[in-house]
Amino acid sequence: MSEVENLQFENLIDELVSSDDEVKSAARKKSQILDEPRFFDSWVNLLNHPDPSKRLLAATHLANLAYTRAYEVLLNLAEKDNKKSAVIQLGEIKYLPALEPFISMLLDKNRPNWIRAECALALGKIGNEKALEPLKQVLMDETEIRSDYDAIAVRDSAALALTNFNEEALTILLTCLKTTDSWGKYYIALALGKMNDTIVVPEIIPLLKDEDHFYLRSAAARVLGQLGDVRAIDYLYEALLSEKDSYVHEIICLALGELGDSRVVQQLITIMWHPRLDKRNSVKAAKLLGQFKGESIFEQLIKGLESPFGVIRVGAAEGLAQFGDKKALPAMELALQNSTNVRGFNTKAVEAINKAIEQLQQY
Repeated sequence: MSEVENLQFENLIDELVSSDDEVKSAARKKSQILDEPRFFDSWVNLLNHPDPSKRLLAATHLANLAYTRAYEVLLNLAEKDNKKSAVIQLGEIKYLPALEPFISMLLDKNRPNWIRAECALALGKIGNEKALEPLKQVLMDETEIRSDYDAIAVRDSAALALTNFNEEALTILLTCLKTTDSWGKYYIALALGKMNDTIVVPEIIPLLKDEDHFYLRSAAARVLGQLGDVRAIDYLYEALLSEKDSYVHEIICLALGELGDSRVVQQLITIMWHPRLDKRNSVKAAKLLGQFKGESIFEQLIKGLESPFGVIRVGAAEGLAQFGDKKALPAMELALQNSTNVRGFNTKAVEAINKAIEQLQQY
């Protein structure tokens, strides 16, 4: 290409990754010219750019070109240079010729664990049954976690990848759950939760009693709450009464809240104001409180709108929307008026309050 064309390409790329939405939008309207074959090599070269946003843009563009040469380039870069963006995009388009190379990369412990983890996820998206056994092999490999902490992500990704398959994968996960180590059980439990099938509830419940691994108990509680099966309520409440770890105790309370158990209302109020480790639990607790009717709950949520912490204001707004009483509107409107005077009143809180107002006005 000529110097003028190179400059045109570079300028458009800069505009396409700009933080200015107007600049980015204008660039998209004139970027069709970059689809022309004369710019192909420039896109390939962009995959090696130090800016990750440009590398991702290049990989996405090449995957969307929908012709063989572009796919071959991406696969070559994935195999030879461990290009994460290439693996991701070939998985997104379910590129079947990448199946065997990605299986090989997944099983190759000489490769970086982050690229092996991406290969696992890509295999899940490709969805070919030939990947089932390799994914199971990685998931069950307990030496992964002993040799390298980062390898946890490989096993995690293998479990998540299996959730994209059919009932055979569910059988594999449930079988592995009974025989693998605690970390394997942890990631399998989280993966089973994403499958949203209550058939797994009886298999998850026993994990609440694992005395040696707090993270396994927390995962079990989280999944049981997500699945929404009331069969778990009594088991969760029993676990709550005996749980000594404060963080796991919090997760169990949230799970019971998701299942509509009013016995944890006071604990949910405490979590809203003082979450242990994860501030997102404050939002979740406040939103869950909204399903329980009562003047004391309403007052706590209204008070939350005045908090100096944005995360609590977000939760309070979502909880009041769930509560569904229009008498909250004046307090919400006042909170918006005072938004410029409250330290740290962040955009998410304003958006949450505006959204809650819209919802309440529909009642």
